[in-house]
Amino acid sequence: MKLNYEFIRKATEKYPFLHNFFTWNDGLDFDLTEKEEQRPDKYILGASPIEPQILEPNGDWTKYWPEDEKQKGSIETMSCTFYGLLNCVEALAKRQFNEEWNKSERFNAGRVKISRNGYTLKGALESVGDKHGTVEEEFYPNNIDSVTWDQWIATAPKEIIDRGLGWLVDYKLNFIEVPATPAGIKKGLQSSPLYCGGFAWYKQGGFYKSFGRANHAFAIKRFEETAIAGDSYEPFEKKLAENYNLFYPKIIILTKKRPDVNYKHKCSECGLEHAPQYNL
Repeated sequence: MKLNYEFIRKATEKYPFLHNFFTWNDGLDFDLTEKEEQRPDKYILGASPIEPQILEPNGDWTKYWPEDEKQKGSIETMSCTFYGLLNCVEALAKRQFNEEWNKSERFNAGRVKISRNGYTLKGALESVGDKHGTVEEEFYPNNIDSVTWDQWIATAPKEIIDRGLGWLVDYKLNFIEVPATPAGIKKGLQSSPLYCGGFAWYKQGGFYKSFGRANHAFAIKRFEETAIAGDSYEPFEKKLAENYNLFYPKIIILTKKRPDVNYKHKCSECGLEHAPQYNL
């Protein structure tokens, strides 16, 4: 018998014990994520050749947070891995370069041909940081309230793909995993918003609680008495319970490779004029 997704979701939100029998996925492919996170190529805070800068000693990224964007409109995009990651990247660009970025999640979702099961944290990092780069929404809009599934996962035109590759010429993305403890989260937040997975969503007494394994990706933007999530579902800011289980939280490190590049001139390496938003 085929069960209705929305019915299961509403039933399990009302009766959390049902999570022992039913699960759903809001865009994080947890089985594949677990396999990828066991790979030996990850860096752990304190045991990494990459040293993150302390950018915000108080660990509060609220004033740099980009405009809220939803991942579900005319369709459920299953693209939380890109929404969560690009929120971190956009906040870092504003803090480090004083630049207002608004990146296209649809671009990367199409480049990886995201599935109905969603994607993985590392897969999103590899797409943005190593393989495809990223482009501004003005060049490749999400159109979240009108887009179809086929349009969402379509490959962008060549000139847009080249623009994404041009971003990789100028920027580098690294990550370091931090302990999923209050002390680890607080320390990590001094360097960046934290990109992570978790259970979505069950609210009780003003806090969001875990009732199952991670099925969603988002970012932690600050820590009050508990972690505060910046999310791609309304409400876009969520106060997590003290014992909420965060999965694989990561510091994101964004650096310019070529700070002397002038976007008004053609890049000698990729042949493109870089977007004004890069303000190179």
